[in-house]
Amino acid sequence: KDGSRTGQMDLFLVKVPLKEDDSMKFAKPFASFSFPSGILDGKFFPKNTNSQTWWYATAHSTGDIKLHTLTLNDDSKDPVFTCQTSLSSQISDKTGVPVLCLSINWDTTRGFDNARMVSSYS
Repeated sequence: KDGSRTGQMDLFLVKVPLKEDDSMKFAKPFASFSFPSGILDGKFFPKNTNSQTWWYATAHSTGDIKLHTLTLNDDSKDPVFTCQTSLSSQISDKTGVPVLCLSINWDTTRGFDNARMVSSYS
């Protein structure tokens, strides 16, 4: 192969165990989304406290960070996620070569409404 990677994001709804001896059970994913590059990290962040819409940031093997909007439509018997990629960004070093984003996280130290993304690069 050419050394390239593709990525797939599978979304599951898993009931959180209420007792220590309960187990978490994964069924088939409610939604799957494919990307042309491998996904190295991903973090959820709710758009607001009462929403069924989240931001999901992903770090890709191409060096890109993508911000997705995920919406849960649970009006039907089987809940459905929709995903829209809203932003994409890539960082380069001083010589213009793209760098690899290894991990991301949401920083809320300035409050929920002023959240920002923190990332580490190689």
